[in-house]
Amino acid sequence: MSNPNWYTTESAAQEVGTSRLTVWRTCRDNPGFAVRMGGTYKIPPEHIERVKRGERPSDIAAEVRANGPHKAA
Repeated sequence: MSNPNWYTTESAAQEVGTSRLTVWRTCRDNPGFAVRMGGTYKIPPEHIERVKRGERPSDIAAEVRANGPHKAA
């Protein structure tokens, strides 16, 4: 179910202009923001676009947990 267009913590950090560790902590602290696969986090491109528009990762994750991944993105 892996989408090749999903972001890694490193590519997401480059996209939003922060450190990889900050993105990793965001994924760890906000279940639903990213998917854990094979020991790494994969972040849907829709979530990165929403962050770039000013939405908080915690709000995105809460929406995913409440509605399911297909309705939140």
